[in-house]
Amino acid sequence: MLTPMPEARLRKDRRLYLWVAGLFALLAALVGIGVLSAAAFRQAVGDESERLRAGALYERSNETLLAASALYDSLQDAERGQRGYALTQNPVFLDPYNANVSRVGPRLDRLEALVDVNEELRPKMDSLRTITGLKLDEMEEVVAKIDSGRIEEARQDISSGYGRRLMQQISDLLVDIRVTEEERLAERRAAALGSADESERTIERLALFGIALLASGLAAVVALGLLLIRAYRSALREQLIEDENEALERAVAARTRELTVANERLIAEAQSRENAENRLRQAQRLEAVGQLTGGIAHDFNNMLSVVIGNLDLLKRRTELEAKLLRLVDNALEGADRAATLTSRLLAFSRQQSLKPQVTDLNLLLRNMEDFLGRTLGETVRVEFDLADNVPSVFVDAAELENVILNLGANARDAMPKGGRLLVATSCDEIEVEEERHGQLLYPGRYAIISISDTGEGMPPEVLEKVYEPFFTTKPVGKGTGLGLSQVQGFVIQSGGTVDIESAVGEGTTIRILLPEGEQREDVVGMLDGKVDGPLPEARPGETVLVVEDQDQLRSLTTDVLRDLGYEVEAADSAEDAQRILDEGGRFTLIFTDMVMPEKSGDELARYARSLDTRQKILYTSGFTQAAGVELSTLEPAAELLRKPYAVDELAHAVRTAIDS
Repeated sequence: MLTPMPEARLRKDRRLYLWVAGLFALLAALVGIGVLSAAAFRQAVGDESERLRAGALYERSNETLLAASALYDSLQDAERGQRGYALTQNPVFLDPYNANVSRVGPRLDRLEALVDVNEELRPKMDSLRTITGLKLDEMEEVVAKIDSGRIEEARQDISSGYGRRLMQQISDLLVDIRVTEEERLAERRAAALGSADESERTIERLALFGIALLASGLAAVVALGLLLIRAYRSALREQLIEDENEALERAVAARTRELTVANERLIAEAQSRENAENRLRQAQRLEAVGQLTGGIAHDFNNMLSVVIGNLDLLKRRTELEAKLLRLVDNALEGADRAATLTSRLLAFSRQQSLKPQVTDLNLLLRNMEDFLGRTLGETVRVEFDLADNVPSVFVDAAELENVILNLGANARDAMPKGGRLLVATSCDEIEVEEERHGQLLYPGRYAIISISDTGEGMPPEVLEKVYEPFFTTKPVGKGTGLGLSQVQGFVIQSGGTVDIESAVGEGTTIRILLPEGEQREDVVGMLDGKVDGPLPEARPGETVLVVEDQDQLRSLTTDVLRDLGYEVEAADSAEDAQRILDEGGRFTLIFTDMVMPEKSGDELARYARSLDTRQKILYTSGFTQAAGVELSTLEPAAELLRKPYAVDELAHAVRTAIDS
């Protein structure tokens, strides 16, 4: 017993049979339309070829008739010119004669070319050429007789009728040619019309057949359309089910991604918070160390000023033996080295006294080129790559030179076998306020100094500690560990930032970013450095008020100025100095320390200027940030003598401040 097929299977098989039948019907209609189109195309091509051929023959016949008429017209016009010349002997008639005689030959050739395909006209064409030649000879002979003066003889030739008979023969031959061509023209016209009628009948038959095929194809298309609609509805239902499944899968995947992103964000925030806390702890630790070193350096500067000043006075006031003089010089050299270390400590703590000025970086580096090459030695090849668009910066040029020399020396130590040191400049533009390398940079143009070496490089664990105070990779006794922390302190104090890139075996690059600077005329100037020559002495009546909270330094300064001839009065604080001023004391110069308890030196200076606007001021300090004072914004502006100072530096500073 046969098992009946399922209903769904039967419906599917019926749809399959209908699809096959519809496709066969459509295929048959398309094949028929293709055959019909090919036949119509062949018929159209054949008809077009026939029409073109008939048109060409028709045109040829018309040209033949026109050529025959043109030939006869030329002969007639030439004959008229000949006869006019014979009657009047006026050369004017020779112009049309000669012009038409010259046209006869080409027109005869043209006519012969047109009738050459017609065997029936070839004998008549040969006769026409012969008689035309005789006519041309006859006209030429008459013209020649007239030219030679035989006029009567020429007239007799014309009157003989020989020329007219030749023209009549030519006319008869041309009439025969025209008649023949007109007959052929009528035949060709009839043939073309018959071909057109046959083409129309063929096209009508093809059109009827095409309509039938189109109807069959349309029926097949309608059937297939119905099948397509049913198939589309079925596919649509299946697609809806698939879309719902995919939407569910996408929703699950999206939720999974959201959870993953949220988890990654939480991990990143935790890591960022941990990094920020580490940076804050590091900054607080460095700030604490900086405050400590700054305070120590301030007190140390005062003590060094006392030591250096007293040693200097000892040399100047006594005649020492060579051995004792050498001991004093050694003590002075040790004090100077201690002063250098103090300056480094202040640079690290960002509390050193700077002398900022507008500085052309490219010019500064060019001036250092030879000196830097000699300092680093022959094993290091120093190269410069200076950009043209680098802005000037407002920095202490001498300190910046020290920074570059220190970085060059570090690079040399990292290349024990020699190598290449590249010093480059460039420019960067910061659009909005942003943080770079732990420092907040404001919008504007920044100059960049890059110092790159081909040395050994540093691993990441060393790179993390390079700014820490007293950290060094050099052997014991070869470094203080303040080099890079001093560089960072100076750059940050100048409003910039510093960045280091390094990898083991690939060398190190240090980039210093400094903001574009503008010249300011009211900033505190710096008076320091050894000055050769005799000490300048006081002029009669010049008085100095010395304000210093450190007893020994105040006593030393007072003694030195009195030795130079100044009338000196001392105060141990700004309040004591104000009391002296209030009691009527007037001084040529007030020489005041910047950092003192309760009131700072600039506050005292402002009070003194309120009493006398012409009062001259000279500041002294080893650092100013501890008093909350920025040198670039001091009011009133005046010169500043940096501690520790020697006797000659003090003498020249006081003299310069009074004379300014």
